[in-house]
Amino acid sequence: MGAAGWNYQEIIKHFYPGVEIEKIN
Repeated sequence: MGAAGWNYQEIIKHFYPGVEIEKIN
C-alpha cells in the first residue's frame, strides 16, 4: 500500500475484524 508510516494491518483489523491480512496484499 502507498500509505507509508501507516500500520495498515491494524487499520484493516479495525475496519475488517477477522479478515486475514494475507488477502490484503
